[in-house]
Amino acid sequence: MKTVASIIQIALPELGVNLAMFVGLTLAVIYTSFSGMKGASAVGRVVCIGMYALMVVFVFTTLPKFGGFSTMLSKLPPQYSSMTNMPIQELLLGLLADVFLLLLCNLYYNLC
Repeated sequence: MKTVASIIQIALPELGVNLAMFVGLTLAVIYTSFSGMKGASAVGRVVCIGMYALMVVFVFTTLPKFGGFSTMLSKLPPQYSSMTNMPIQELLLGLLADVFLLLLCNLYYNLC
């Protein structure tokens, strides 16, 4: 959800983070209600496959321009390569939100 909020804030810089997250969630609910869970699931799969394909293309085309992964990390601030950079509360909250949304989607899918 934070990624959606970031994109919304790029498009509408005057919105705060909370309002941008609310707008993103509202758009997601409206989109899902119009297309249904099966349509949203199909689009989600296409987006997932597309993201992995683009990531592979990025690794083979763009990353060598930086001199490889280790060179890219050496030019970034040290906290970018730290595995403990994100607080455990945010990791657990994200996991809990994902599980909740998965259960909610399964319930909605089974009811339809």
